[in-house]
This record gives sequence, structure tokens and C-alpha cells, in this order.
Amino acid sequence: VAAASFLVGSLTLAFPDHLPEMLRNGRLTPTAVAPQSLACLFFLAATARCFLDYRRSKRPDDFVFASLALMFGVAELVFMYSVPWDGRWWFWHLLRLTAYLLVLREVSRGYLRTISDLQASLEETTRVEGALRQSEQHLRRSLDDREKMAQDLHDHVIQSIFAATLNLERCRRLVSTHAQEVAVQLGTTLADLRLVIRDLRGYLVGLEQPISNGRDLETAFSSLIKSMADPEQLPFRLEI
Repeated sequence: VAAASFLVGSLTLAFPDHLPEMLRNGRLTPTAVAPQSLACLFFLAATARCFLDYRRSKRPDDFVFASLALMFGVAELVFMYSVPWDGRWWFWHLLRLTAYLLVLREVSRGYLRTISDLQASLEETTRVEGALRQSEQHLRRSLDDREKMAQDLHDHVIQSIFAATLNLERCRRLVSTHAQEVAVQLGTTLADLRLVIRDLRGYLVGLEQPISNGRDLETAFSSLIKSMADPEQLPFRLEI
């Protein structure tokens, strides 16, 4: 609009003799009235279209723009039947100015609504990102706990079961010749298996008992040594 206005103004100053006649004997010429008549028809058509849209959708924006188009159409109609500088001429300008201000007000309200919606969307996006970040951290902790549990099962429970299996195989070999030693070994193996079952229950429900003092540490070492010891091949001595 600014570029077109500058161009028309420049052409007016450069070629004043080529301008169409707009006033004749103090009244508007058909050349001046024709574009206003076309604009009036377009505005009235827009009024009908926006009002039909409002009846169908009941959106306030459609009703506002129907009213604004009607004001512009009436302004163009008043212009065609006015004389420059008379009351109707000034009323036409005032009506058009009012319509412009209402358009500016509606556009400003729409802009502010858009900014508000964008801020709300940004806050919601920030909240969702925070929730996703917490979920990712929780998932990472769960994976770490699962990996730790798998490592603990491999290093402790499976080794204990393997040691118990070796003891049972040794008992099977000695059952016919060393019954007393087999009874002792079976008792030890049963005790070890009970510890394994307790540890498995702790791992499954997440109740692994932490080592909180020196006595617990000594007991844990003794249990580990006991599960690994083999009287024939792997003797251990624990010194703390």
C-alpha cells in the first residue's frame, strides 16, 4: 500500500495534465464514482458472505468482519451521493475511519490472542519436555538397575548355584564310602541353597540388603568364600 501510494503520488506530480477529471462544477464525476461503486458492491458481497459464515459457524470473528464490511460498503455508498466538504462527505470519512479503527482493534486482539496461545503452547511444550526428561532419567535408572541385577545374578547367585552343584556331584561320588562327610556336605549345600533363594527373592522384589557396617561385610565375605570353597581343589582362608 505504501509503495502504491508513493507511485500514484509521484505520477500525479509528474503528469498533472494526464489525470482523469474527478470534480466538475463542484460535484464528483462518473470517473470518481465508478471505482467507489465497484468497491461498494464488493464490500456488500463480503458482508453477505461473512454473515452466512457466521450463521453456519457462530464464530464471533465472522460477525465482526460482516459488520466491518457493511460499514465500508455504506461509506462507499455515502461517498457516491456526497459533495466534497459537505456533511455527508465528512460522514463518509468518519465512517471509514471508524471501520479502519475497528479492523485495527480486531487485528490487534487476534494478534494478542495468537501471542497468548503461543505462550501457552510454549509452557505446555516446556512441561512436556520436563516430563519426558524425567521419564528418560527414570528409564535410564531402571536400565542401570536391571544391568546391575543381571551382573549381581551372574556374579553371586549363579556362582553359588554352580558351587552347590559341584558339592552335590562330590556327594554323589562319596555317598557309598564316606557317608558322614556326605551328610555334612549336604547340610552345607542346603544352607547355601537357602541363601541363594533368599538372595533371589531380594533381587526380584528389589530388597537387596545393603552392607552397612563391618560385621555385615565380614558375613558377606564369609558367605562368598564358603560358596566358592572346594575342600579338594580350592581351599580359602579369610583374614579380615
